[in-house]
Amino acid sequence: MAGGRSRAQGAGDASAARAAALLRLADDWNVAELHDSIGAQKKLFVEACGDQQRCLTGDAFRVLFTMAMELSNLATSMRVGDDRAALRDSVSACVTTTWLYHRLLRCRVKVGRNDEFFALHLGPLAFAACAAICIGAESEARWMAAQYVRHLDAGKQCQVTQDTAFLAASAWVCRWYLGAKPATAPADLGGYRALLQGVLDGADASAPIAATLDERVANAHRLLIAGDVSHQFFYGDPYGALFPFEVLAVARVLDGQQGPAAAIHHPLLDGLWPDIRDAGSWRDAFAAEAAESLTGLERSVGITWTPASP
Repeated sequence: MAGGRSRAQGAGDASAARAAALLRLADDWNVAELHDSIGAQKKLFVEACGDQQRCLTGDAFRVLFTMAMELSNLATSMRVGDDRAALRDSVSACVTTTWLYHRLLRCRVKVGRNDEFFALHLGPLAFAACAAICIGAESEARWMAAQYVRHLDAGKQCQVTQDTAFLAASAWVCRWYLGAKPATAPADLGGYRALLQGVLDGADASAPIAATLDERVANAHRLLIAGDVSHQFFYGDPYGALFPFEVLAVARVLDGQQGPAAAIHHPLLDGLWPDIRDAGSWRDAFAAEAAESLTGLERSVGITWTPASP
């Protein structure tokens, strides 16, 4: 027994050390410069949306893509420090902006531009869908989860990542969130399989979530800190490494179906969960204005959807 506890303690210490090394990556950003750039991107998008052609030919598209990337960097920088409100707001902003970006991308596909480009972005769409589920951004979550599942069912494949286990696990969670709880946890779920099979079996998810996070941290550390690129994982950048949304989305859906679950303890989650659990959609005037502009653009190209049927 003592030997077993010693091994478990050693594994826990190793995971904590790896998580600490990953968290140090959050110090690599100039927050003031990020805020300035994001503000400039907001203005550029509003200007571009004044002309439908500019929206569809690339100006607004590039602005939203850049903005989403910079907001992910801002969220990453907020992982250190004590400003929980800023962390919540930056995560919400990144999720909502990524949703807006994919809505605009869908409009471009609708009018015949870059038909396969949406499929190429399925990995980032899956991660953003899980993030939206995780923070309770309902409109964003339902739309992105539905689009992800719809493209998978149409046979589309993501060429941004080779992490098939991540893609399969995200699909599993998205289908469950949309009301179609999978009957099995197939082998292609890789390191996520034990967690998701445990969910199906009705087991307490706290320990399997922690174990899944241990494996995820080890993989991210191998890639980002040790520089071992022999295996590629979707979360091979600081934002992906520090925000395990596809794992936390499981906890969030479980909460919605079974009531609040037991506390999840893991060094990667310090200052993150449950702090962002109810961050919700981005409450910013820009987000509302951009969503309204995109609704008009969608209508003009023949796209209609509702929150109940995205």
